Amino acid sequence: SAAKSVHHGFVGGLLEHTLSVTNLCNFYASAYPILKWDLLIAVAMLHDIGKIAIPHRILNKPSRLTDLEYAVIKRHTTIGSDILRDIKSVENVRLGALYHHERYDGSGYPNGLKGDEIPLVARIIGIADAYDAMTSDRKYRKHLPEEVVRDEFRKCAGKQFDPFISSVMLRMLEEGSIQKLAKETEEKKPAAKTTAKKETAKKTEKAEKTEKTEKPKKAVKAEEKPKKTKKSKKQ
Repeated sequence: SAAKSVHHGFVGGLLEHTLSVTNLCNFYASAYPILKWDLLIAVAMLHDIGKIAIPHRILNKPSRLTDLEYAVIKRHTTIGSDILRDIKSVENVRLGALYHHERYDGSGYPNGLKGDEIPLVARIIGIADAYDAMTSDRKYRKHLPEEVVRDEFRKCAGKQFDPFISSVMLRMLEEGSIQKLAKETEEKKPAAKTTAKKETAKKTEKAEKTEKTEKPKKAVKAEEKPKKTKKSKKQ
């Protein structure tokens, strides 16, 4: 149905974005081990979990958001934090969800934290999140050219982004390592989609076979059931 199609498109898009951000954080952690790798990866994978509570029509809107719609979408940070609040197996796992839209100059949300007040893990995820957003096609625009992306990191260092993390991202872009990672990630997507389609096709085929075998059984039972006849009374 149309509703299922919209839902699957939303989930697929969110999953692709999450995997891209997680891969970037993984690469960053490997090159610059400044915090626990397992914490960064776990937080990155769950940073946008709050979006499951945001209406699809807002998340997938092809035009500019209204002020009210933007206020609604900003709630995904606090919703995500609430969802992850009781998880104790990974220390501070909710920090990425809550703070990845804070800005280094204090102009971000939800709490307007500034500089080192923003947890390091959230500062790293914020840059990875912004890179994926700029280099991915959106409903309202195509992906930005690489030079424009580099200019954004230069221009926004110390404003939106942590200056050191921004300089590391620029260095990796100049080395070509980020582009290589993005290409490898993109190459894996068709294989993942093909696998998902095959699994869906198998489930559909199985369901159809089950339906076909169940219906004749019911029909046979109905036919085999003897009809009740009235006994004639003896005179």
